[in-house]
Order: sequence, then C-alpha cells, then structure tokens
Amino acid sequence: MSLGEFIPSSNTKLLLHLNGSSVDSSGLGNSGTDTAITYSQANGKFGQGAGFNGSSSKIIVGTGLNTALISNAWTISLWLKPTAVNIFDIFMANDHNSGARQFALSYGEDSGGGEITTGKLSFERAGIPILYDSGVALTTNWNHTVLTYNGTNLISYINGNFNTTTAMSALPTSANSVYLGQRQYPTAERFYTGNMDEVIIENVAWSAEKVKKYYTYAKGRYGIC
Repeated sequence: MSLGEFIPSSNTKLLLHLNGSSVDSSGLGNSGTDTAITYSQANGKFGQGAGFNGSSSKIIVGTGLNTALISNAWTISLWLKPTAVNIFDIFMANDHNSGARQFALSYGEDSGGGEITTGKLSFERAGIPILYDSGVALTTNWNHTVLTYNGTNLISYINGNFNTTTAMSALPTSANSVYLGQRQYPTAERFYTGNMDEVIIENVAWSAEKVKKYYTYAKGRYGIC
C-alpha cells in the first residue's frame, strides 16, 4: 500500500485504489468494468492511477452503491488531475441512462444546467444543479475533492479546506450503476479528460476535521508527497 491510500472501515462502500485495475477494496465487491482506461505510475497520485482519454474512457461500478448514496449521510472523495479546467468534464454520475437520475459530479455548470468555463466543482441532484459556480476552481495539478451530505446540507472541500455548502434534500432512489468519467446526456455523452486516483464512497458524512486529517496524511509528513 502506498502512502496516502485510504484504509477502509465499516462505513466504506467503495474504495478504488486504481493500482492497475478498478478492483473494489471495500470488501463489498463493487469492482468496476473498465473501458479505455490507462493505468500507470504517471497517472497516479499514490502508486498507479487511472487515465481517462476524454472520448471513451469510463469505469462502471455496481448498483450496490445506491445503498450508501440514498442514505441520510454520505461522502464522496476523489483525487483528480484534469488535463484542462476550462471545459465541461464529468467525474462521477449515475444518470448514464435517460431514466431515473440520482446525481452527477462535474465542473463547469451553471444554475440552469448550462455549461460554463470556470472549472469549479458542480453537483447535480435529479437533474437539478445544486452546487455550482462557487468556491475555488480546480487546477491542472492534483486536487483532493470531497463532497459530504449530512442529511441537510451538501458540503464540498478542496485540498483539505472548506469550499462551499448548500441545502439539499436526500438523493432519489435509482437502480442505475455509477459511472466514473462518463455521463449520458439526452443528446450527447460527456467524458472526463485527465487522471483519477483513490475513489471513495462512504455512508457517513466526513467532518471537516476528518477531511483535513486525511488530506494531511495523504500529503505526507512534510507535505511534499
């Protein structure tokens, strides 16, 4: 295990270290199915990571994740290194099909669902933008992004620091799989261009202290890893 890799607990529903594959290390068997993913040390933050080509790359993980994501509290944690931050990219979604929508995590979306070029984190609930064009923009370096839901508010963190928050209802039930790097729009697909590492979903809301603690651990004692 490389420094910075997350250690699962009973709350962990998905843990992808992306060390050469999308095997789920949570123990729940939510391993992914890969399409056009490139694994390498160069694509990773901790050991190997996954490279997404922006046109066909995706990882599809099981529907069992809905148990965590429709609960009263959950956390999504991703390490992301986008190739660019002035385009509309999709990081994680489960609305690949045109049916029931649960959520979509991306950057570059405004309050009406249109595309913008701020490179700021966006979150959509059931097709409605909830968190958008607020907080700090992501960079083309590695970004640790965390979204937590505590039953009342959606809270985002970037690189260990509080980013923004907004009120939100719980996510609607959906039987769709969760897609990393792809989302199906009514008329066109969207893909992610860049690298991804350490994908975590838990059915508990991380506190600001836990977010900071994990980020500090991942950076190493001297903050240089």
